[in-house]
Amino acid sequence: QNSLFTIFAIKAKKQKTMILITDSGSSKCTWCFAQGTEKQIRITTTGINPSTQEREVILQIIRQELFPALQKQESIFSAAKPEKIFFYGAGCTEARKNFMAEILQECFGTEIIEVYSDMLGAARSMFQRNTGIACILGTGANSCLYNGEDIIAQTPAMGYILGDEGEKTKHPQKKFFAYGHKYSCFIYSPNDSTKKHPGLCSQDSLSFGS
Repeated sequence: QNSLFTIFAIKAKKQKTMILITDSGSSKCTWCFAQGTEKQIRITTTGINPSTQEREVILQIIRQELFPALQKQESIFSAAKPEKIFFYGAGCTEARKNFMAEILQECFGTEIIEVYSDMLGAARSMFQRNTGIACILGTGANSCLYNGEDIIAQTPAMGYILGDEGEKTKHPQKKFFAYGHKYSCFIYSPNDSTKKHPGLCSQDSLSFGS
């Protein structure tokens, strides 16, 4: 993320323009207002996902979370509007890019707005103009093959229910299940079905349901 913000901040410094770079997941969204590499302000709000959120919800996040936080900043960013906006976000599919761009244009009045997927943002942040495989672990996991400019191959995202390998409850959940299976697993005596022997579970029993 820091690399992504730095790349565009350098471009802004060369062009002497104010830009807004946004990196948004479904859980949180980071807004970076930049005019060169030295003048930057970063604000975090609730995550924005145009594929799962209605227009009114996104507008509320921007107007009730971002704008008040921005106005508290005693700097040039509190009043001026960005000349360019680069939005990288979850749910920014081809079908929803214009939808997201229209909302940003309505809120900021900026004419130059580019909307991309969070996966492309991760790839550009990691590799810039080089090739590589980028991965995202968060509220929904994803990965792609990047050729230095665009994504040329990508695994299908399974969403935040099935594809949440990096979600904060996933690993504690596995530990909880392992613990529960170990201490709730019993072997019954052949001669007395009511007699239980805790702690005698085999490794195969522990793997059940993992």
